[in-house]
Amino acid sequence: MAVRMTWFVPRAATHEIFRNTFEKIGLTAGECVNVKSGSVGDIGYNLVVGGTGNAFKAANAGGLSPQASMVCYNNTVITTGYRQAKAGEGGSIDFEQAGRGLAYNNILVNCAYGLGIRGGGGSVPIADTANIRYGNTYNYGDLTDFTTQFLPVGFITVAQASDINGGNGTVPGANNPKFVNYPLPAAAGINFSAADYAGAFDFHLSSGSPAIGKGYAGFSAASVVKKDAVYGVTEVTAPGKDMGAFQTDGSGNKH
Repeated sequence: MAVRMTWFVPRAATHEIFRNTFEKIGLTAGECVNVKSGSVGDIGYNLVVGGTGNAFKAANAGGLSPQASMVCYNNTVITTGYRQAKAGEGGSIDFEQAGRGLAYNNILVNCAYGLGIRGGGGSVPIADTANIRYGNTYNYGDLTDFTTQFLPVGFITVAQASDINGGNGTVPGANNPKFVNYPLPAAAGINFSAADYAGAFDFHLSSGSPAIGKGYAGFSAASVVKKDAVYGVTEVTAPGKDMGAFQTDGSGNKH
């Protein structure tokens, strides 16, 4: 389904958030999905275009049990984080304030900041680094303004050998993910004002994309909601063999 509002995952809740399209979420603050204290679950195969802050965040604010945790995998996040009013915040995927979980196989294109493991300085309390695992992140940036923020100053994210364009020294435009219909480099002054901007493009991977076959499947979804067509989740989709929300075998996001 398409979503144009921020989801706050309630405290003391479980969640399975799969195969959505989030477009133009928020105004000057807010994440597409904000996982708070007491909530655990999966966030997978979602497309985010033009989000305000982070696409997805886990923060254990409130200190309830269980600890805030998200298994965040195979998402595609496009041009997100630029309307966040607070400097140094928002951009793609974020763990902070004792939040924990996994982040694998995500494609991040022209976002304000790369994968954020937060803490070790500033006003944001440190993430639960002992219980966070991540890798196989696909960073892409048209300009040095983007590529030098794959590992932002003040974040404690470490580039992984499994990443594509993992470091701040990446040459702008390197390793174009080759979407079926989304021109990169993006046009200057990109405008998301159209009612259905995401629907005008096709974020499947075309033949020869560097993201094909680079997914990591050596972990399991949390799978915390019962499978039930009416009262539960219809399907908990396993990690994909390709990076991003759209798999070349036709699985993943159906939009």
